[in-house]
Amino acid sequence: MDFGLAGKAILVTGGTRGVGRGISEALLDAGARVAAGYGGNHEEAKRFLESRATEKSSRGLLVIPADLAREEDHEKLLDAVREAFGPLDGLVNGAAIKVPEDQLGLPQLAQMAVVNAIAPVSLTYRALDFFSPRGASVVNILTVLKEVYYPEPPQARAMVHHGASKGYLETASKLMMDECRHRGVRVNCIAPGPTRGGGLSKSEATHAERFRHGQYGMKRRAEIADVAAAVLFLLSPCSSHITGQTLYVAGGQERAPFFYPRQKE
Repeated sequence: MDFGLAGKAILVTGGTRGVGRGISEALLDAGARVAAGYGGNHEEAKRFLESRATEKSSRGLLVIPADLAREEDHEKLLDAVREAFGPLDGLVNGAAIKVPEDQLGLPQLAQMAVVNAIAPVSLTYRALDFFSPRGASVVNILTVLKEVYYPEPPQARAMVHHGASKGYLETASKLMMDECRHRGVRVNCIAPGPTRGGGLSKSEATHAERFRHGQYGMKRRAEIADVAAAVLFLLSPCSSHITGQTLYVAGGQERAPFFYPRQKE
């Protein structure tokens, strides 16, 4: 399907690995120009660049290191995009970090809250002066974990905090939608479920058990391509009358009981 994104300039944070890389690749394949931001994994960013080197679309790919916990890096990121591509047509806030289960102290939780939740809000507001006068689209990547809690080792408690950080971003997106509409900028969210190849993947045995309990209405996990297609739709003119919404790409998992497995009375 042609989403009408050819030539559009899109910034994707967390855009060089996992789901973010899949989004960047799908945009490049659709003819968009992509600025993929990344936090600190230079080797992963290098592998991404090398994997696209033989593609014609590689001429429209810019990879930029940026620490989203630092406000000055927000400006650096946006300046680099404007210098390379001109006005910005879309922003995908996909960067996120996880906290190890044994490191749930205040500094670690505060860093996760900043990167996962507060930085996307700050970056979006700062980007208002960089967006195209024709309008733009912002897509915030959430997680189904803001709705569902899995008391499964080894990361059960850490995943609760991860989900909570994304819940903040969803709530903030409602305010962002209202304030950005005056600039012709739409703001929507996507909440993926467990995604094969994503950062929160569990073992095949764990997913088989969830299937058995009816946790996934579609009887499978999401693929990165499922999430990327939803992002392209919300960035495209096809969704020009959609804003302030959260689209779940979770196979109906958001309708599952909050606790999994069901707790014994």
